[in-house]
Amino acid sequence: MKKAAVIGLGDISKIHIPVIEANPDITLCAVCDNNPELKETAPEGPPLYGYREMAEKEKPDCVHVCLPHYLHYPVTKELVEMGCNVFCEKPVASNSRKQSCLSGWKKPIRKFESESVCRTASMKAWSC
Repeated sequence: MKKAAVIGLGDISKIHIPVIEANPDITLCAVCDNNPELKETAPEGPPLYGYREMAEKEKPDCVHVCLPHYLHYPVTKELVEMGCNVFCEKPVASNSRKQSCLSGWKKPIRKFESESVCRTASMKAWSC
């Protein structure tokens, strides 16, 4: 069974989490948020972590980055450098320079997916 984690428990996570939980081939292994009010909305079961600690302890097969836009690029970059597969909400970067850097990441066997897949395909087809 594949393991997925979600970073950010704001509005968009309410789309990602049910889709992950509905897939019998994927388990939600952890969620992360630094907002104490949002932590109370976390689904029961998976532990709450800081995202670095979560990536190291849980070793998810894919991390869904559901953070405010300005955090997409730095968090995604750090997770990829840690060896994580990442599924990032749009926009993946705040400018074209950062966006072009994404194609330069050469981590073997690691995938980076953009938000559009989440809206147009079931997680059954999820390839992380």
